[in-house]
Amino acid sequence: MSRGFSTLELMIAFAILCVVFAGVAAAQYGTQYWALMLETSGEALSKAQAEIDSLRMAAEIDFLAASSTAFAASNACGSGEFCYYRENSVEDISSCAKRVETVVSWRSARFATSTVLLSDFLVDFSGLLATGGDCGTAFSADSWASLEENQSFPLQGTPAGIDALLGTVYVIEQNPSRLAIIADGEMSVYTPSSNEAFNAIDVAHNFADEKIYAYIAATSSQLRIIDVTDPSAPEEIASTTLATVPSGYQAGWRLQYYDGSVYIVTRQMNKPAAREFHVIDVADPENPIETGSYKLNTSPYAILVRDQKIDVSTSRFAYLATTHASRELMVLDVTDPQNISIVATCDLPSSQQGTSLFMIGNMLYLGRENVPSGGEDLYTFDASDPTGDDFCASFAKADINDDSFSRHVQAIRGIGKHLFVATNNTTNAHGKIQVRDANDLVKTAAFTLDALVENGIDFDADTGIVFAITGGANPALHFLRGE
Repeated sequence: MSRGFSTLELMIAFAILCVVFAGVAAAQYGTQYWALMLETSGEALSKAQAEIDSLRMAAEIDFLAASSTAFAASNACGSGEFCYYRENSVEDISSCAKRVETVVSWRSARFATSTVLLSDFLVDFSGLLATGGDCGTAFSADSWASLEENQSFPLQGTPAGIDALLGTVYVIEQNPSRLAIIADGEMSVYTPSSNEAFNAIDVAHNFADEKIYAYIAATSSQLRIIDVTDPSAPEEIASTTLATVPSGYQAGWRLQYYDGSVYIVTRQMNKPAAREFHVIDVADPENPIETGSYKLNTSPYAILVRDQKIDVSTSRFAYLATTHASRELMVLDVTDPQNISIVATCDLPSSQQGTSLFMIGNMLYLGRENVPSGGEDLYTFDASDPTGDDFCASFAKADINDDSFSRHVQAIRGIGKHLFVATNNTTNAHGKIQVRDANDLVKTAAFTLDALVENGIDFDADTGIVFAITGGANPALHFLRGE
């Protein structure tokens, strides 16, 4: 009996000894692991910071060229030697903002992989200034898995266009023509002396004089400039007609402000000397001066202007969505307004016209009229080099028709990974705003707004709100947020 107890005591003692040895081994392993961590984490953090600094420097040279990269291991991990992995991830927020993330991982033969992560935001301040502050530098934390309306505001006339800047919304209306400004829940109105139609609007902050101006494409006066610095007291300060446009033509159609100039287009004019594309210097907003023009022989329905670095030189390009049956997408080099030239034209399947444009980073999005029988109405192009041979090869494309209403794309806006695509049928009776993935164009959500008008949405990154305008018997401004 005593022998049995002795054997049991011996087994217990042996087990305790094993636990002690295991604890010692674990403690020794932990000590070695944390010693290695202290030695290597600082170096890994330094490598991550170096990558962030490198991306920041690259963006200062050419903001649009800063992109995601992966690096090979510093040493051959297969041999059991210590090594680091590095990877940069760059997400375009807009055409002048990026979110960058650097991950550095490391491991040795005996220990699990460890990781450090650093992130930062990069802003192209020259691009921000060039767009008059209307570029979208705030990262949207919303998932946009759905759209919800949380406010609406009644309008009086027939809305024809919208722009939002720093939380203030500018809506042009027809019948009668006027500019409605909605700020802090209050509406102010500018009414022109003549009841000409307003067709398009772009609002920009002029950082030279710290004022805000609304540039309006109109029919007979063609370009009107309104000082809207004080939303409660808008004041017209200048207007100008376009050179080569014959008297009596209802000309002002679409426009964009960029870097002290307004790029404005008319619809197609059959007279050989009448030019549809015009550049107006508005460095002095009270004294607009036309500096160049170009004959397009088509009607642009959307215009997008930006500077790009190609190789070692910087050029200014104007992207146009047009009605031309074999040139639905056109690109002009407008670096020198006196010597404008075509650098690219894209002939898309079928003959439906281009209707809308938007850009996030180097991704150019083009919307079209409804292409029947399941044809694609929404395209993505890599615009990193519009002069390249493969520019017209679409990166992605999608049929936006999700019901039986033969939808066409009316407007495109976006932020980060999300596109907001305004769609409607030819009578504008069945409006719908689709949320689509900016990479593969897959639809992720939709919100129905009957009577959604052409060019009837804008996204204000400063407030995270999608603004939309509808016509019909009860015209209104709608405030939509993501869920």
